[in-house]
Amino acid sequence: MQDAHQAPPSYTRLSIDTRDFRSASAAALFQGLGVLHVQNAIPLETLAAIKAEILDGLAWLENQVGERVPYITVMRSEFDPAMRTTYERLVMLLNEVLSPQFPYRDSIAAAAGCSEIQYIMAYAREARNDGGASAHVGFHQDYPTFNKVSNIQDHFKPKRTVTCWIPLDDIDDETPSIEYLPAWLNQELPSNAQGTLDLEVFGETLDRLPHWVPPVQLGDFIIHDQFTLHRSHVTPKRTKQRRSFELRFVMR
Repeated sequence: MQDAHQAPPSYTRLSIDTRDFRSASAAALFQGLGVLHVQNAIPLETLAAIKAEILDGLAWLENQVGERVPYITVMRSEFDPAMRTTYERLVMLLNEVLSPQFPYRDSIAAAAGCSEIQYIMAYAREARNDGGASAHVGFHQDYPTFNKVSNIQDHFKPKRTVTCWIPLDDIDDETPSIEYLPAWLNQELPSNAQGTLDLEVFGETLDRLPHWVPPVQLGDFIIHDQFTLHRSHVTPKRTKQRRSFELRFVMR
């Protein structure tokens, strides 16, 4: 992880989300896959199957999440076994094609006209006792569970709110905790930014918070020497389709 005051690297990344997936970034990604096909690295049938699975799976996922969440960030939803199979197939393809371990990932990025793919990190946890399943799909580069928000400096204006989601099922001993939030913001906020951030954590299962929150106590935390994470509180929140923690940053 970068030093708090070190400038982020200057290179082009390819970011993909549901609103954008059928346009420029999707075309760039598929162009990269197509170049690999021409190089006989990926058979045409495999390429077609990957494209169809990703588009169909994302269309279904977008319908499940709705418009409230601006990116495919985090979702925990109850869905039937048939849908779970579709989703798990999508997860497998995304991990295979867009993860750093994929042997042709650099070639795809180069063919797509960027130096790095800001890949979609996705994984699914097996069904719970009630028959549901939990899943996390999020943008990830060098950050922990927090999702990168596009053009975050444009969002941080007076009375504007930026929302990120963290899944309940990911809050365990192996999960990077909220102590990484200042470092994440340091990479996203302009160095001359001034103001105060309020952090609100919404969660359904509050008894799971104690081992997760205390590393920074959610107290006063200096960000860029001018930003202070000065107030926080925990409030239960329920939704029909998802149960997760919502991190809401409000610039005052």
